[in-house]
Amino acid sequence: MESIVLRRKQVAALLNISLATLWRWQAQGFPRPVPLGPPGSRCVGYLKSDVEAWMANRGAC
Repeated sequence: MESIVLRRKQVAALLNISLATLWRWQAQGFPRPVPLGPPGSRCVGYLKSDVEAWMANRGAC
């Protein structure tokens, strides 16, 4: 099974939030991004499955 990786802007658009809100939510338990480039690179993404699981858990509260 392939893992689908979403970039920050894609996650923000999916959740209809700003990038600033995404960074703030990260500090509050949102799934951590995964590195996409070499060590030290700022290139990151989010596993779509992690984002969907977070959305499902958030809706259950």
